[in-house]
Amino acid sequence: MSCHVPCSPDHPPPPASAPSWPRLYILGVNALLLAVGILLLELRFGHWLEEKHFGNIFLLRDLTIRLNAAEMYPGGREVIYHRDIFGLRGRFGSPEQVTILTIGGSTTDQRWVPDQDTFQEVLAAHLAASGPPLGVANGGLDGHSTVGHLHSFLYWFNQIPNLHPAWVIACIGLNDINVGTSTRAQFDDTLNIRQGTLGQRIKNHLKNNSAFWQMFNTIRGIFQANWVMEIGGHGGMSTPRPRVHWAPYPHPIPSFESLPDARPRIQAYGERVRELIRAIRGFGARAVIVTQKSDSFRYLQGRLHGQVSANGQVFLDQAFPLLMGLNDQALQVCREEGAVCLDLARELDLTGDDFYDSIHTTAQGSRKIGDYLFEKLGPLLIAASPQGRP
Repeated sequence: MSCHVPCSPDHPPPPASAPSWPRLYILGVNALLLAVGILLLELRFGHWLEEKHFGNIFLLRDLTIRLNAAEMYPGGREVIYHRDIFGLRGRFGSPEQVTILTIGGSTTDQRWVPDQDTFQEVLAAHLAASGPPLGVANGGLDGHSTVGHLHSFLYWFNQIPNLHPAWVIACIGLNDINVGTSTRAQFDDTLNIRQGTLGQRIKNHLKNNSAFWQMFNTIRGIFQANWVMEIGGHGGMSTPRPRVHWAPYPHPIPSFESLPDARPRIQAYGERVRELIRAIRGFGARAVIVTQKSDSFRYLQGRLHGQVSANGQVFLDQAFPLLMGLNDQALQVCREEGAVCLDLARELDLTGDDFYDSIHTTAQGSRKIGDYLFEKLGPLLIAASPQGRP
């Protein structure tokens, strides 16, 4: 220690500054109290201590937010989007009242469609008007392909107490277009959790069970509904969609055979569809396989129509051959497995007003799907027992 004057017994160096122990002690105690408080709140309001906590799959659950569908399509109304404690959507009551479970991706979830207009509720309303009411639950998860659906039976549906549907309607195809490509990895959340890094698995476990995470998402959903689009991959509409003109497709219908690596991808899809049907059967339910379509094509009186470009050319979306190849493969496997098979892609005509982007339906489009499902399945479901068992 240096001195301004020579150091000596008569002039010792100034004493060193004493540590701020009281200040450190107070900070430590406050940090401990804060940690204990967070722990108690998490244990009280989180999902950590539940016997069925779905730690292996990230779900939006125990959540209610308000969305303005007018931001997505003309005529859209307020949507009160609710997922129950088990991650299911719908007005079916409790899990034991579910007779029909629907699975699919965001086109099944229909986040920007009011409850009463989702195809699940339209189907339920038709059934209630024609026979005993049958509970219809919405188990759609954004981005899930058949890969995600198979994981759902392993890590989600089997953990919901008293969930024993008689029927499972699987709306599949669109999200499997990307299976086997780098795009798929960002969508199938269950697969990411099971096969991701340790950090990813820990992160998703925290997101799925933390009370603070749920509170944060709820507040963010209230003040910034765009977070839903971020999760679901939906695109908003800043301007009305242009009017599309249609004409019969004048060329040979394109086949997936012209696409590189399409055949092995479609064959692998068929095996996943087979596995999914057997998983549904193992769950004690009967499978209904429903093909899917986009807004890029129409079938009118059995004839394929494409969009007319500005120069008068009739064209189809580039994904059309692969999607229809997947649909045809699903129908083939469905018939082989003795499941109920519906070719919605060819049988239901949806127009531009029925979509708010290339694949997601407006309330009008969802109602048409509900009407279609009742037309095709109503007699089969009504003929079942009052509990809906086949």
